[in-house]
Amino acid sequence: MSPNNQLVGKKIIVTGGGRGLGYAMAKKFVAEGADVLVAGRNDRNLEQSAREIGCKWLRLDVQDISSFEGFVDMADEMLCGVNCLVNNAGISLHERGFLDVSANQFDAQFDTNLKGSFFLTQAFIRKCSGRESEGVKNILFTSSETGVTVDERPYGLTKAAINSLVQGLAY
Repeated sequence: MSPNNQLVGKKIIVTGGGRGLGYAMAKKFVAEGADVLVAGRNDRNLEQSAREIGCKWLRLDVQDISSFEGFVDMADEMLCGVNCLVNNAGISLHERGFLDVSANQFDAQFDTNLKGSFFLTQAFIRKCSGRESEGVKNILFTSSETGVTVDERPYGLTKAAINSLVQGLAY
């Protein structure tokens, strides 16, 4: 598909944007005319990806919810008024089954995939709440087919919870 500038005026944060799906989304968003900021934990990956894509970058560990307000403020400043958030950062530790899951594995996946997205979205909405007529604010969440099937592993549980959160926010 040829770029057609359909995202001009969008100021988008993409978590997990240093590689993989986040990188691909950020690259497409820039090609469509958006101003993009990729975020993640690895400064070197982010800097290289941002240079390749032609966007900005900022370090963010989505497990550190105490940093979210400052992060959103900085991203807002860097993008001159953020108006879109893509909650893409996520991990799967690929446990074989229910009995193979440790408490640390459970916490890491819930903190990254659900808690991080929940509280980053909260900080984003608070930042954008007082603004008038800057267009529609958009929030996207990356989920998985495991979110709509039964699963006893933390990854699938977090994706089912994300799907529920999206429906709740939309309601």
